[in-house]
Amino acid sequence: MLKRHRFSYPVNVSSMYDHGWRNITNIDFSKPCIEQGRLSPSSASRPGVKWLVMDACSLTFEDASFDTAIDKGTLDAIACSEAFDWFLSRMARSIVRVLRPGGIWVCVSFTPPEIALPLLEECKEWEVEVEKWRSFWMYVGRKRGI
Repeated sequence: MLKRHRFSYPVNVSSMYDHGWRNITNIDFSKPCIEQGRLSPSSASRPGVKWLVMDACSLTFEDASFDTAIDKGTLDAIACSEAFDWFLSRMARSIVRVLRPGGIWVCVSFTPPEIALPLLEECKEWEVEVEKWRSFWMYVGRKRGI
């Protein structure tokens, strides 16, 4: 059973940094989106925050290089794709690969579990739980190994 992960502050770069998170890496496949984040005044005042153009379905980070991955919109963007099942399975494998054993993936999504959960659970290297929270779903995956 996964323990609950509740953030008592908004899950965004500024709030996370201000609450002690220092090694923050933001990715998006949209270069304009990354440039906007990189050039924002809040980023300038928070040294060490990285903004990288990258595809979540094909992460180029080293294996087991992250303790936590947070998704706010990627799963929903993929859900609009005609090849949703292929992309989501690929994204899950990519995320699990870069998480350390015991690492956590948190996803806030409007995609219901009857659609997403079977595809996420195809990746046997993690355990995924989901619960309804307000008007959206909160998925929490923990990489096996600890």
